[in-house]
Amino acid sequence: MSRNFKLPTDAPPYRVLLVEDHVIVREGLAAILSAYPLEFSVCAQAATSRAARELAAQRQPHLIILDFFLGDGDDGTRLLTDLSQLCPTSRRLVLSLSNEDDLAERAIRAGAHGYLVKSQGTERLLIACRAVINGGLYLSPELQARLLDRIGSTLPPPASRYSNLTDRELQIFHLLGANLSVEAIAGRLGISAKTIASHRENLKNKLGHETTTELVEAARNWLHVSDQ
Repeated sequence: MSRNFKLPTDAPPYRVLLVEDHVIVREGLAAILSAYPLEFSVCAQAATSRAARELAAQRQPHLIILDFFLGDGDDGTRLLTDLSQLCPTSRRLVLSLSNEDDLAERAIRAGAHGYLVKSQGTERLLIACRAVINGGLYLSPELQARLLDRIGSTLPPPASRYSNLTDRELQIFHLLGANLSVEAIAGRLGISAKTIASHRENLKNKLGHETTTELVEAARNWLHVSDQ
């Protein structure tokens, strides 16, 4: 995949498009960036992939910060690919609840220039934004260390247990981990509950879980979601 690393020629503040379906998270990101008006200017916000595509084409932001899993049924890899075509000079930073290596790799391959876990603090967000906007590829130090260990090993890297999941299966796994029911997932993704149930069975088979309870618990652990 070719990736344009040309630095912005405009003087800062750099235009930022926020793509996040949770209002509190989106407003929090906007508040953080607005505290640095000489560097960043939030030019638009989107809660859906459709709005993200429209705003990216219209505003041509320097930086797009987006959640990999939006609630409108579109998957992150497709959105990233479209954004790279609609706004080829933009830089793209993915936010996710998951610190899973495979998910980060999918995002980078689809056109992201950085991957940041939402549990990180404000300082790490600013570091990531600055690195990406200046032409770098940002991964958390922890993720970098794991990937370097894999690259430096003389043995082939172990396959992630999630690497054989489709993007849709990974999205449903994510939503199961967020404690959504089959009916709620169906409503969010705009497909039938029967289809969701079928995906759930496929997930159980692929991941080696005998019961739905085991599958949901695995998804919760993957997202680091607790009962508290």
